[in-house]
Amino acid sequence: MRNESWVIAEPRTVRTTLVANASDVGADVTATGGPITSVVVATTAGSVRVEAHDRLDVELDVVSLSERPLAATLTDDTFKVSYDFTGIDGIARRVQGLRDQDAAEIIVRVPRAASVRVTTVRADVTVQDLTAPVSVTTVDGSVETIAVTGAVTVSTAAGRVSVTDQSGPVAVRTATGSVRLTGRLSRVDVSTISGEVSIETAPGASAISTKSISSRVALRVPAESGVDLRVRSVTGTISLDGADLRNRGGQDGSQGGRTALVERAEPGATVFLTANTVSGDVVVSRTE
Repeated sequence: MRNESWVIAEPRTVRTTLVANASDVGADVTATGGPITSVVVATTAGSVRVEAHDRLDVELDVVSLSERPLAATLTDDTFKVSYDFTGIDGIARRVQGLRDQDAAEIIVRVPRAASVRVTTVRADVTVQDLTAPVSVTTVDGSVETIAVTGAVTVSTAAGRVSVTDQSGPVAVRTATGSVRLTGRLSRVDVSTISGEVSIETAPGASAISTKSISSRVALRVPAESGVDLRVRSVTGTISLDGADLRNRGGQDGSQGGRTALVERAEPGATVFLTANTVSGDVVVSRTE
């Protein structure tokens, strides 16, 4: 069992004990405990960048930090970074919650197959090139993932969310933050109040679900893709390739009354959209 810890009070680099390239997996690495498979980061403000590298260990670069030190720990195959709460003062601060002025800029380089969980208040978070699940929770910090093939889960109140070149499922919960998703999106689940939602799918099957109050949802699909729509709206418009589906006298499943339900299934559909909104528009278009 590995159990290491570091207290970081000034900018520095920390590397876990296992230092082996991916090409050395066949070597005897059990003596140093094996690869890191889980990384957990908890900060308040500043920035967190998580990058994949072709190693089995973890490297932490603390670029800058405010008065309160950071603590890093390695327990078995899990590496954690958070604020140091040692001593009586630290325990009191933990009870009170992290201070607004606590801030750090950190870069964490991790094995591609390590799962990552980041929790912040207002730090901006970037995660890139991982193959395992990624989870980010924040209040109003921006969140960006790039070229992730594991499942991505984001929860935020007001932060902007950008998921690009994604291969795999995505789930986003936000109140007012904008959401932009692109890639081979096998499954998408977005819930928002008023944040604008933009989704662009690559060729392949996609199941997309959105729930909103007043958000505009724009979905772009490849030109050759058939679509299967089930969209419910109270006052928002519903359109496909520029045609208003809501005001077509009941065609395509549009019902009378104030709330409209539009259902349209094209032969050979590969993109399936279920959308529920009160006043937001739902716009579906195909790329040229």
